[in-house]
Amino acid sequence: MVKTSKPRRSRSGERLKKTDKYRSFRLQKKIRPSNKRLPSWFSLTKRTFSHLKQNKIIYLKVSLIYAVLYLLLVRGIGRITDLDQWFNRIDLSTFGKNLNIFSEIISGATPRSGAAGVFQVVIFTLFSLALLWVIRSLRSGSKKLKALDAYYAGTEPFVPYILVFLFCILMLLPMGLGSLVIETARRNNLIISNWEQAGFLVFGLFMAAISLFLLVGGLFGLIVASLGKVRPAEAIAIGWRTVRHRRPLIVWRISAMLVVCMFIVTVSVLPVVFIYSAAAEYVFYLTIIFLLLFVHLYIYELYREVIE
Repeated sequence: MVKTSKPRRSRSGERLKKTDKYRSFRLQKKIRPSNKRLPSWFSLTKRTFSHLKQNKIIYLKVSLIYAVLYLLLVRGIGRITDLDQWFNRIDLSTFGKNLNIFSEIISGATPRSGAAGVFQVVIFTLFSLALLWVIRSLRSGSKKLKALDAYYAGTEPFVPYILVFLFCILMLLPMGLGSLVIETARRNNLIISNWEQAGFLVFGLFMAAISLFLLVGGLFGLIVASLGKVRPAEAIAIGWRTVRHRRPLIVWRISAMLVVCMFIVTVSVLPVVFIYSAAAEYVFYLTIIFLLLFVHLYIYELYREVIE
């Protein structure tokens, strides 16, 4: 008597189709990717802002801890300078001075010493892990969350997470190489005509696109590494398998997110520069903290849509 295997069924009793798998060294048909459509960038942005509005208290508390640590260990209390006094010494028009203040604020966001850079990476990693823990807890239905619990419980996979984070930094090497080539050409007066400027611009955008294509798998690997009990190499492999066959769609949505971030920075900081430039640097850092919340939530929403 031949035994037949029972078909797999869902909880509702519906019959499930067996999923295809690749087998090494065997001829087989190409496995088609899932046809599920991903939500648009506008839909992801709208859902992200809605989630932030509904749970603003816990995110505010977690961000406040990060802001205090950043101010004490990275920036320094006495490092918030009054840029308006510095630019008053220069003979510039009002519009030109304000634009220079805006660019100086953005360029001054990087740490000015090696120790501050190390502290910045560590504090950002702790903040990122705490945010991901809060996001997962809220999605699972938890209501009463404490900010300190996010830093205590969420930062357990610190070492795997930071190793995957360093891997993501390596994925930015093509963009860094493109920037180095463009800067070298500019210093040697090789970019003169409009055609040369357009050519180098296309080259820079191409190298940035390569980095972004490589980076999306690492971003999802960071989310996997934050779960704990996963080795860095395994988290990276899972992240790369997750974006397989959908990389262009994911890159498009992440690119749209970056455009939204630049728009938020410009709209929130530039008017303050023209009205009262002394407060522009404070507004800039508050905007950056908000954008960190926005980026984490946006990418996590995109990650859940891809794997579901």
